[in-house]
Amino acid sequence: MATARATPRPASARPGQGTAGRAAAALLAVALPAAGTAQPAAAGVETRSLYAAPGWAVVLGHDTDDGTLWCAAETANRRDQALHLMMLGDGRAGIAVVDSRWALEEGPVAVLVEVDRAAFPVQGFAAGTVITVLPSDPAEGRRLVAALAVAATAALRDSRGGWVAGFSLPGIGPAAAALADCAAAIAPPGAPPPR
Repeated sequence: MATARATPRPASARPGQGTAGRAAAALLAVALPAAGTAQPAAAGVETRSLYAAPGWAVVLGHDTDDGTLWCAAETANRRDQALHLMMLGDGRAGIAVVDSRWALEEGPVAVLVEVDRAAFPVQGFAAGTVITVLPSDPAEGRRLVAALAVAATAALRDSRGGWVAGFSLPGIGPAAAALADCAAAIAPPGAPPPR
């Protein structure tokens, strides 16, 4: 695989974190640049570009240390915040929102994911420049990613409804299809389809 850009990578569980924290920490091992940047992947991480179009990139990621695979569809807004739709090789799915200006304390955070103005309260995990939403129920994560795959807009709000990040999603259809194809290729035998 050719090294392309840093994307979130699943990592081993960190001691002292609960189940939700360990799952969310899986996507926080690497700081995430905005989609379309040419930053190299972190040590121990290889990525391969699977799809690129204006505003979107889909990558296959591989953690060379533990063999974990994941797929990510990435876009950025005008504020240089990035949205990553994630499908992990173990069937989990979720999102990560990145802002290089953030300095977030590590820990759980209640957020609202807004998909075309319908708000879904979820538990996320914040650390440094990333807020990750990786539901412990794989089906819930896949539903979230599926809803975003046909959405026109997405937003992340704090638990009180305050604005955190917003994204317009033109061109998500082909990117979501490439993400689903990637997820199907890395899914374990017998796993439900990613769409």
